[in-house]
Amino acid sequence: MCLEAGDFSEEIVFKKFNALDELFNRTKEKRELECIDLLGNILKYTFEWKPAINIENLAAITETYKLNLPIDYRDFLLKANGAILYNNIEDAGYELLSIEDAIELTKEMSNMGYDLKNDWLIFMTTMFNSNILLFDLSKLDNNIYIIDDH
Repeated sequence: MCLEAGDFSEEIVFKKFNALDELFNRTKEKRELECIDLLGNILKYTFEWKPAINIENLAAITETYKLNLPIDYRDFLLKANGAILYNNIEDAGYELLSIEDAIELTKEMSNMGYDLKNDWLIFMTTMFNSNILLFDLSKLDNNIYIIDDH
């Protein structure tokens, strides 16, 4: 049997999948996750979720710095204002920065001479090397706003 568009009720709602929300929900209590790599090895990763920022503080920070944050990131900050993701012995993990740390690191790297545009914001670093991920806040409308440092 084949389904066609007309077969769906208007009441069916498709929820956008948010990987960060899913990861938060799966690890917020136990704070660890087991994964199987390509060779079949079981790897244990730990997660550290920092306390959420309250909406008033987030509003004040975004107003002060004139930041228009991606909705997913803003929503995440209201659950956890930063996190250490996929940390283990072999791979030191990733740091999803708090909004305060994101602003500070972006300023610091810009002051050190890195060619960062005014509407870029560093939001994630790798803990095993110096790679970073940035938001290009000028491109939020087209949903392609993440830049890696390569």
